[in-house]
Amino acid sequence: MVKRSLKKWISSGVWFTVIFVLFFFVMDRFERSHSIHPELKLFGSKSAEPLSKNSLDYTDYTVRRLGLKPIPFVSPLEADIKEPVINDVLSFRYPIDIDHKETLRCRQWANTSLNSAANVNRTLLVVVISAAENFAKRDLIRNTWAGPNFVDVGWIQIIFLVGANLREDKIIQERLQKENVEYEDLVQVNVVDSYANLTLKSIALLHWAHSHCPGAQLVLKCDDDNYINWNVLSKILPNLNDTRSIYGTPVPTLYAERWKSKQV
Repeated sequence: MVKRSLKKWISSGVWFTVIFVLFFFVMDRFERSHSIHPELKLFGSKSAEPLSKNSLDYTDYTVRRLGLKPIPFVSPLEADIKEPVINDVLSFRYPIDIDHKETLRCRQWANTSLNSAANVNRTLLVVVISAAENFAKRDLIRNTWAGPNFVDVGWIQIIFLVGANLREDKIIQERLQKENVEYEDLVQVNVVDSYANLTLKSIALLHWAHSHCPGAQLVLKCDDDNYINWNVLSKILPNLNDTRSIYGTPVPTLYAERWKSKQV
């Protein structure tokens, strides 16, 4: 009797596992098929008209999925391609910038900048990636590891890089303007803040650093939920190679996801 109950319990468990796996497999296929559906609407727009099956191309799909907007007044990258430019890395615009501020000390950096008193022979630009509405997180950073007691030195520059609000919220934009007037450390790029657009924001980071802080020998990218331990970092910096090197932690389990469907 016990053996029969045990077999019945094991059999039920196996069938439950199979059904559970099949359910998530079907849901995954359903989400993928609908995410590239020909009637995909403009992301975030309630009144957008659905695309017809014949009009969907990769640019249309990308603009709607990521909430991107075409860059105005930019010529097509190729003469025979009439599609709008949405990610030309030379055409980023910065609605909020600190280029004109005298406090942007990295403007005065030269490639030979040294700070012997701190035993650091590197100039370091720290770019904190943040979302436009994360006001509290930025204030917390300014009051902790990015406070003047820690980084009020000539060889460190810290800025916050935020994107554009998808719905163009005027209240958020006004708060950002006031924030930059008060702290003079905020840069906004014309890339809609979304998880899918983080790659574009990273490119904008390099674009801004190259044009505004060419003397930065090292550029550190971090998020607004990170805490930097300066005691540890100051010991690492002298040992870093500042010539065409990228440092970070690889994630071997992640890979580029590409759909095999020919609809796109």
